[in-house]
Amino acid sequence: MEKYRRRQLIRAGNEIVQLAYQTEVDLPQILDNSEQKIFQISNQRLCSNIEHNSTIALAAYKEIEEVNPIYSTGFSQLDELIVGFEPGTLTIVAGRPSMGKSAISLCLALQMILSHSLPVIFFSLEMTKEQLEYRLWSLISIASDCKNCDLIPIQSDRIRRHRAFMEGLADWEFSNITKIVNIASTLPLYISDRRGITVSDIAHECRQIKTKKGKIGLVVIDYLQMMAEDSSANRSYELGGVARGLYKMAGDLEVPVLALSQINRAVESRIVKRPIMSDLTSSFSSKTISYTIT
Repeated sequence: MEKYRRRQLIRAGNEIVQLAYQTEVDLPQILDNSEQKIFQISNQRLCSNIEHNSTIALAAYKEIEEVNPIYSTGFSQLDELIVGFEPGTLTIVAGRPSMGKSAISLCLALQMILSHSLPVIFFSLEMTKEQLEYRLWSLISIASDCKNCDLIPIQSDRIRRHRAFMEGLADWEFSNITKIVNIASTLPLYISDRRGITVSDIAHECRQIKTKKGKIGLVVIDYLQMMAEDSSANRSYELGGVARGLYKMAGDLEVPVLALSQINRAVESRIVKRPIMSDLTSSFSSKTISYTIT
């Protein structure tokens, strides 16, 4: 097995050398492909892709023994709809602009951390890290898991008003925020607000954290349309490529991925305004989507 792994490493090294000469391919894509080759070898198991059902049955039985559990969302009514977050799946949260998609995704991220003690990675392509942090403080201040910490509920907009010199924070508010910050600093939450991030970049960051922590509870992308190239001749095709890339990444890394998406404003003109699958902006194949929550 050791000799085999060494031969695999040699072959991967030669392939990486050839990739480096492909100047027509973007460098980030080359780096991601190279990283995947090494990552696959380091986590490789010698097995055939086709298996006898006895092996599959044993693996499936181990899953129900919580080897690879499905994690509750923390909301019983939502769990009734989607059961929970299953590693290797892509879940879409879709809604109209300013309907609270970012708020619910951050709430779900916090629930994953508090309920399951698993790290969460949040990729924010719209809000800055600081804006997201203020929202997190607000959620922590009302979280049931933190009710014994003697916290006073605080709204994120209250901090913005302080920063805008509209209404300064009182001493007791600063004391309350200090308690919240102490709690927030212990949470295994990783945030990126890099604009123009690609699926390859997201996969790279996730691999790094999974290597350090061993497991990732949830990956959140806010939001899909911000990842699609505006210059693309076919935006629907571009967006579909992003969704398929995230779906593949979820399977490769065995992590649940939660991606936010906007829906068409045409829903406003209908008598019944409840969104449907076809309302997804620049819609992509429904086969890529696990669930749409509206």
